[in-house]
Amino acid sequence: MQKLQNMREIITLLVITFFGWIQYANAQPNYIMVNDTAAACHNNLIITGQTGNYSEIESVVSVDWGDGTNSLYTFSADAHSPFKITATHTYTDAGIYTTMTRVYNAVHDIWMDTTVYYQLTMDPSACGTIRIITKKADYPNYTYRDALVDFTDVTGKTTTISPHRTGYPSYYNYEGLDLYQAPYSVTLNPKWLQEHHLTQTSAPLTITSFNWSGVANPSTYQFLTTCAVNTTTIPDIKLENPMAYQFTTTGQKGYVHFDIRNLSCSDTLNATVSIDFPNGCLPVITDLTNPVINGNTLSFKVKNVRSYLDSASRTVPFAFPASTPPGTQFCFDIHISTPNESNLSDNSANVCTFLSNGYNPVNKLVNLNPIIDSQNVETFTYKINFQNSDIVNVKHLKILDSLSENLDLSTFKVISSSHGVSTYLDESARVVTFTFHDPDIVPDIYGLGWSQLEIIYSVSEKAGLKGGTVIDNMAYIYANYKPAIITNTTHNMNEAPLLLDELLLKEISIFPNPAQDKLYFSQDINEIRLYDASGKLVLEQSNILDDEISLNGLQSGFYQAVVKTNYRISTQKLVIKK
Repeated sequence: MQKLQNMREIITLLVITFFGWIQYANAQPNYIMVNDTAAACHNNLIITGQTGNYSEIESVVSVDWGDGTNSLYTFSADAHSPFKITATHTYTDAGIYTTMTRVYNAVHDIWMDTTVYYQLTMDPSACGTIRIITKKADYPNYTYRDALVDFTDVTGKTTTISPHRTGYPSYYNYEGLDLYQAPYSVTLNPKWLQEHHLTQTSAPLTITSFNWSGVANPSTYQFLTTCAVNTTTIPDIKLENPMAYQFTTTGQKGYVHFDIRNLSCSDTLNATVSIDFPNGCLPVITDLTNPVINGNTLSFKVKNVRSYLDSASRTVPFAFPASTPPGTQFCFDIHISTPNESNLSDNSANVCTFLSNGYNPVNKLVNLNPIIDSQNVETFTYKINFQNSDIVNVKHLKILDSLSENLDLSTFKVISSSHGVSTYLDESARVVTFTFHDPDIVPDIYGLGWSQLEIIYSVSEKAGLKGGTVIDNMAYIYANYKPAIITNTTHNMNEAPLLLDELLLKEISIFPNPAQDKLYFSQDINEIRLYDASGKLVLEQSNILDDEISLNGLQSGFYQAVVKTNYRISTQKLVIKK
């Protein structure tokens, strides 16, 4: 009897436990889902779910925000009914936060099994956004796609921001503003206006505040411009952003890129492009207009370059044999022209690169040769490349770039960016900060196109730098608040191999230039030295007869020629083309 009684008690306990478990299971939500609002500041969670067989009376959603704070939200729902809760939180520090969401049933005094973890990327110091359209008053159907805008906060700090173009029809969002630094005074960037020969005619904008999602008040604005007074209508085009990049042995192809900007206020111009390319390279002309190859010179047309739109960009691929050894230097001479051009000083550029074993997904490039002429004030065009090799999307990217004390910060200018960027130049620290808010760069396993980001800027060296002055540059890239990725260091040096007396300098003509087999001089000389693009002395000759020397044994490329007479020294650039 005792064993039977014990068996009945065990069965009863199992039945009670079974039905209790069923009641517990029925009391749980069938599911919980968590998403954010994808607003600029990412501080809203949308929590949705559906109840079990029992009504969720006096139930509570608990959100652990991942920064040491929690929030509770009560709700009631009938059986099998959906519920939706909007949870709001303001973070005070930038970072990546993992939230934890759970549901508590007060009737049954139990925590539900369903727990959801969700990650938020938050930066309240750079999440404000506003939509701005910039138009030319006499061309109302056209919008400037590259308009730079200055935002001056309540402390007087000015940040220059380029537009992030999204959607169709196109919207131009300016992102990366600090929510806690309003009000902002907003105007078009003066350098951008000057370059385009424009005057801002609309009033400056004042951003008074931001809402919880980072949207400015007002949320949209339109700037109007007109041609500046006394703006010339004489054609004026400019060669910008010349680069030779991604020449790799694996690809057997590299690229020469440049922009043509029409600096005339209202004209539409046609341009002719010529590129002198080195032996061992062959241009791919499939996508060019009226291409002609004559020896080692490629020429083609670029039509309808409009001043009130973006500059015309061209990228020309150049193929080379698989047998080309790594370390081979490729140099290209680019020239643009248009009929009746008014200013030829900014129409040409020389760019060089070295053939590498593979593409570096994170690097920094400069358009000038390592050895530069100390007699000229050179302008450096820097390009920073980033490729996402992680397994998650990059939602926040910041680049810090220290600028050499030998650079003139007043000449600093952002040329282009693949993503919307805010730029702040701290002149006292000589550091420029590029902040990309929510660039959403996918991992490169999904394809290279959407996994890459680039930014290009220019800055000139200070005037009067002496020979031997070095200008080095590297950048620190912070992706998703992780430790910095450090780029390579670009290296340029003002070259004056011999001491020059400025009072005795006088131009000595060397010809032909480009040269092939021999080089001639306009007067008697005592000595000549030739340095290649890397600064290496490749030829030194004295006792020169008949004012000529042989160039046998020298390869095609760009050289620095230092010529000495009894009284003077002259430093000149020389091109050798075999």
